[in-house]
Amino acid sequence: MKLTVNSNFPFRISAINYASDGNVTLTIESESTTTESQYRYEADFGMQQAEEHVPISLAQYTSDFTESHTVKEKTKISYRLMLKHLRDYGDIDLEHITTAS
Repeated sequence: MKLTVNSNFPFRISAINYASDGNVTLTIESESTTTESQYRYEADFGMQQAEEHVPISLAQYTSDFTESHTVKEKTKISYRLMLKHLRDYGDIDLEHITTAS
């Protein structure tokens, strides 16, 4: 199982607990916390079917986006220019793009 946590603040995972009933609990702490407030988010996903995840490159996404009929023509021009640069200088899978922290 791969778990990904996205956050808009720095944190550390102080505990991971797995119960015999299948529940996983992550305890996340932040250095920037200024109050004693605690929050909880719970989700019950039930029985779901897994879907195949097909990686898409930035160039393919850009190409598909410019083909959309709902995109304004001025926006398409920018995306076509980006697609040209991706083809000239190299492409990357979208999974490998990360934001600077």
